[in-house]
Amino acid sequence: SLRRRPHKASLRAMKSLVELPTASPRNDDDDDVRMPPPTVEGSSAHRQRRRSLRRRPHHRGPPWTAAFVVVCALGGARAATTDAEPTFQVWEDYAVEPLAQLPEPGTATSIEAFLESHTRPAAVNDTAWWAYQMEVFALCRPLWDLVPPHKRLADYDFYEAWRARMPRFGRFIYVALPWHHVVEQHGMLRKDYAPLRVAARIFGMLDFAKYDHFITLGQASFPQIHKYCRRGGFPFKNLDKLKIVFTSRLENLDRLTAGTRLARHEIPIPLLYEKSNETPSSGPASKQAVAFFAGSCTCPMRERLGPLRDATGYDMSGVHACGAKIPRTKYLRYLRFATWVLTPRGSFPAAYMISEAIQSGSLPVYIYDWKYNATRPLPPAELVQRHLPFVNMGVDWQRLGAVVTGTDIPRIPEILSRLDAAPRLAHVDYLRPLFTIDGTFRYILATLSLLAEKDGAASGGAAPLGIRRMLVSSSGDRQQLEEVDDGLLKPR
Repeated sequence: SLRRRPHKASLRAMKSLVELPTASPRNDDDDDVRMPPPTVEGSSAHRQRRRSLRRRPHHRGPPWTAAFVVVCALGGARAATTDAEPTFQVWEDYAVEPLAQLPEPGTATSIEAFLESHTRPAAVNDTAWWAYQMEVFALCRPLWDLVPPHKRLADYDFYEAWRARMPRFGRFIYVALPWHHVVEQHGMLRKDYAPLRVAARIFGMLDFAKYDHFITLGQASFPQIHKYCRRGGFPFKNLDKLKIVFTSRLENLDRLTAGTRLARHEIPIPLLYEKSNETPSSGPASKQAVAFFAGSCTCPMRERLGPLRDATGYDMSGVHACGAKIPRTKYLRYLRFATWVLTPRGSFPAAYMISEAIQSGSLPVYIYDWKYNATRPLPPAELVQRHLPFVNMGVDWQRLGAVVTGTDIPRIPEILSRLDAAPRLAHVDYLRPLFTIDGTFRYILATLSLLAEKDGAASGGAAPLGIRRMLVSSSGDRQQLEEVDDGLLKPR
């Protein structure tokens, strides 16, 4: 019910949790006549009031995600004498199972060595697993032969790196497919659904009962897959049986904002080009106090960036209107010298410019907004950054650069003028290896290693899922988070 306009019963229940100040009415003519006392925590009335907040029964999910229900009170706390009902916005949020936290900059351990030290493939050889993984690669190979070398993305480098190492983590099997080429290059642009039909046939041949399968979904999405399968007149089955999806499109951000169910098996990774197209780093010493943006108009929000070029408060002379074409050499020169790079969302929440900015040693300003204009409020920046890559390793995106929403676009020059760029540039220089093909691949291996260990510790069953409910009261630019401990709930 909270996904739409909340009814009065839900508002009363939510106000009791937020503990808004209210007067205690009493009849002065009769001291024995009073309103019922507030419910005591732990009582049946209190439990019933808490249950009214739950939008749906808890469903069993993967053991490596934690769930959060985020409630935002828009407009600030209600005064005791105000009779108007406050308006609430509800977000359901998840957090990926945390990995070992990255060491602070200045330590002797590099990020590559740190990730390798937390990657523990199985020591016992399993010929049946090896034979099945090679069989899956043989099924995928004909689709890779369709991809021209200049059209390859990061998925191909992950595929080649996995084939070179063949690491085994529990029962995980890598289904390496060129999703972008199959779904968008053939299905969307050429109206050729034959490669997608082959991919659907491969998924029908996989042994989901014996092995846990995962994919790296680069520049494609499940809604697109089903859309072009319908146009081709065939189904794509067993996608829901994948154990993990390492996705570069950050689609959970749009699901969070829309109030729809999040995909709990998706783990965000950066959107990357092929390894040969990585942007070289110029280092902090070459940076100048200027902001840069150049990109296509794949989202209406990007059209609001062009006027920033004439704004005061910070040098925004490097900001180009969306759709303005600039030579590749000029683009790379801006990346080399600009301190800040505006990296707004495109057709999907992710953007190549995020990884390009970090690879070049610049500070990304991630701007999230609806793809199209909508009346539903945007989540605060604190929630947005929780769905960006590597947060579960301790990467703080406000320390890496800045995270804002579309409503903050007019204030971006003021925001940049108040932020200290020097420590952020040093932090970007330290974290740069994560946003490369090698660093992201090592992150994938470390994640699989952790999940395989947890599955083994759970003796083949799902580990208990910790549920935490968080209340976020919002008033203007100020947000206050309060965690409500619901204990540990067992998945049903």
